[in-house]
Parts: sequence; C-alpha cells; structure tokens
Amino acid sequence: MAGEGGSSSEASGERPPVLVVASSYNHVPFESKTGMQPEGFAIDLVKLVGEELGVEVQFTDPVHDAEALPDLQPGDADDVAAKVAAGEATVGLSSIRTSSAPTDAVVLTDPYLTLDLAVVVRADGAIETVEDIANGAVAVQHDGAAASWAAENLPDAEIISYDDPNEALSALVSGRVVASVVDEPVVQRFRQVKAPGRLEVIVSAPTGDDFVMVAADEAQARAINEALAALRTSGAYDELAEVWFGEPSQRGDAGPYTRMPDGQGDTAFSNN
Repeated sequence: MAGEGGSSSEASGERPPVLVVASSYNHVPFESKTGMQPEGFAIDLVKLVGEELGVEVQFTDPVHDAEALPDLQPGDADDVAAKVAAGEATVGLSSIRTSSAPTDAVVLTDPYLTLDLAVVVRADGAIETVEDIANGAVAVQHDGAAASWAAENLPDAEIISYDDPNEALSALVSGRVVASVVDEPVVQRFRQVKAPGRLEVIVSAPTGDDFVMVAADEAQARAINEALAALRTSGAYDELAEVWFGEPSQRGDAGPYTRMPDGQGDTAFSNN
C-alpha cells in the first residue's frame, strides 16, 4: 500500500497508465466535439501517442473560460493549462501556439504542427497576386500573426476579423470578401471537405509559430516528445496528416511568400 508520499507508480517514477487530455474542443479541424466523442487531427494524434506509449487515453469534459459568467465560453490556453497544473489532466491539447503558450506550472512539448499562414482566394475569381486584392474586403483569423501579416501586406484592404478561421473561409466562398488569411492547415481541410476545387492558395507565409501540448511535468513531456518522434519516423504522423490535410504536395512546403496555384509550379513572391 502506498504511503502519504504518493502512489507506488509515482514513487518508482513510472508513467501513469492513463493519459488524461484536457481541451476546450472548439478548434476545427484540430479539436472539436459535436457529439459524445472528440474529433480532429490533434485528437487522433494524441490517440496515436497513447498507443506508442502503451497507455489508455481519456478526454476530460470541455474546458471553459474560468472568468466567464455563466461558465459557457470555451477556455483558452491558460484555462487548459490550469487543468493540467491542478492535476485534473496530464496533458493539455487545445490548439496552443508556441507564441502564446503558458509556461507557469506546466511544461511545453515539442511542436506537433507547423502553422504557416495562407492567403486564399476563389479559384473562379480574377485575383492572382496580393496586389490584385487592392482595397477589397479580406477575412482574417483573429490572431496576432494573421493580423500583422495583413496590416503589413494589405495596407489598403478592408480587414474583417473572425474568431473562427473556418468562418473566414466561408465568407470567401459566399463572396462577402475577396480573400482570406488563415492558418494553412485549416485551409487544406476546408478545401478537402467543404469547398473542393473552389479555393486557391496564392501565398504561403511562414510565421515561425507551431502548435504544442502542455504536460504536467518534464517526464510526461519527454515521453510525449519521444512518442511524437517515433510517429514521425514510422510514417504514422504523415499518414494521419494526409487523412486530415491532403498529400504533402497539397500542403504548404515552400519558402516565404510563395505562390502556390493549387499544387502547380511554385513561383517566388516578394514581400517588398
């Protein structure tokens, strides 16, 4: 029987047999929950991590904003990390960006998804370059990288901010805007599921931002990092990414500000 110092597994330094995952489940296509079970690329990825570690994966109820009254607003990175820090979960997985990840009382894992920005237009439209956008209306996802890019590269455009990048893309499909600036993985999933052949990425802009998980301690983060590395080596990571976002040739793979006409020959595009 374990003493007051903790369980026998804690005393021996063994990992717990269950990986408890906390998330707000409000980031399509990465983490969402429309029915009983969560779904998304990151959800499937953490399940693979659990298989790699030989542990069961369980998901908590959706994390809500600790400041919201009533407590219905989805939680942010700090709220999810607080669940992990309080011992209510062993890992937090909720589209947490390296640029804004909390570091108090939790440990960040290695990045598991790169977040290039994509400038997207309708495939049946006349816009081929950023200059063609001119003073048109542009839907931009509500985060620092997208807003900064739009302010620098689209100074005359009418910028309309959206909390949900999928709504920014829907505005483009419906014709309410002439272009959208959102995370490229979201674009590829949206094109795959909701708008096949209707949208074109004209610019791919690296931001240096990535998604990470938050772990309860260094040992847990190290175990997750090792599992992620193993999944990349085995090819399981690429297989999962292809399911959710398409083949690598359909995803962003070029340098800064690169024209990508639906996977055809890439041409350098200047930011000056």
